[in-house]
Amino acid sequence: MTATKELRELLKEHGIMWKPSAWGADCETYYEVNGLGYLASELGNGRMVVRIEGHPTPEQLVSAIPDVIPEQGTCRRVTDFDGTQFICSECGEHMGPHRWNYCPNCGRRSVE
Repeated sequence: MTATKELRELLKEHGIMWKPSAWGADCETYYEVNGLGYLASELGNGRMVVRIEGHPTPEQLVSAIPDVIPEQGTCRRVTDFDGTQFICSECGEHMGPHRWNYCPNCGRRSVE
């Protein structure tokens, strides 16, 4: 089962209405939770990227964090070989030059 199909099944189980995106009906899903619109896109490697649509307020964004990035434990930001980028200690993916509170790849909370 693809990640998109699995997401759509989970949304259905939770009673959340969804619709396929006009741009990628087989790999993009639009849905709304608590007044915020989300667009979930499946990448070629099977991972999902979720974007918040519209113009949410800062308060809405903060309240959506648990829905968008469920906490999966913790990780550390490790500096890469040239010292300009961070790498997640758990999933090994680049976190970029930013000091994220959560890894944007695996969802773990980044700790010092």
